[in-house]
Amino acid sequence: MTTEYCQHYQLDTGNPLEVQFVNHALQPFSLAGVDPLLMTFRIKNIANGQTRNGLGTWTIVDATRGTASYQWNVQDTVDIGTHFVQTSIPFSTGSITFKPIVLEIAERL
Repeated sequence: MTTEYCQHYQLDTGNPLEVQFVNHALQPFSLAGVDPLLMTFRIKNIANGQTRNGLGTWTIVDATRGTASYQWNVQDTVDIGTHFVQTSIPFSTGSITFKPIVLEIAERL
């Protein structure tokens, strides 16, 4: 993924996370034929080590460029703090799990 850091506010479901999935040479993975309902989104709280599945939904934005967006569910942004998020995509040749990105969930004032 080309995104490495994301900041979000607690309980905020606006501003979907848009990412481009690329290989080690920074060439985009084609998402043609990928069912976004089968893409996974895992969230790990760095402070306590708890890991859970994201409850939001993926949408393919541009299959050729490997771009997709994740629409947050309110439960995804409950825990204030620093987290790792990691996505797996089931391709016809097998699933690929991508490098985690850092998600900072900040408290609303």
